[in-house]
Amino acid sequence: QVFAVIFSTGDAEGERYRRVLRGHSGATFGWLRRFAEFGTTNIRWMFAVAVYEDLVPPEVLWEQDEYKDIIILPHGSRPSASLSETTTEQLLRVLALVRD
Repeated sequence: QVFAVIFSTGDAEGERYRRVLRGHSGATFGWLRRFAEFGTTNIRWMFAVAVYEDLVPPEVLWEQDEYKDIIILPHGSRPSASLSETTTEQLLRVLALVRD
């Protein structure tokens, strides 16, 4: 079994990448499903999407409801960090969720 966590942003660029990775870009198969080529029969993934506190874009909420593969991460305690930078705090939160 393979479980992949992909860190993403809550903006339009992050949404485009998630669409491509899921295989909704017109490609014959999604990038994440390519793990099956290596003999993996069970592949699961989730997108960890970083957003500013209380400012979750409605598009991200729609994706979360539609695909059930998104967890929303708060931006973190470093206000100088951009949303595209993964913080240690975010990584620890994701590892705790995967563990539980």
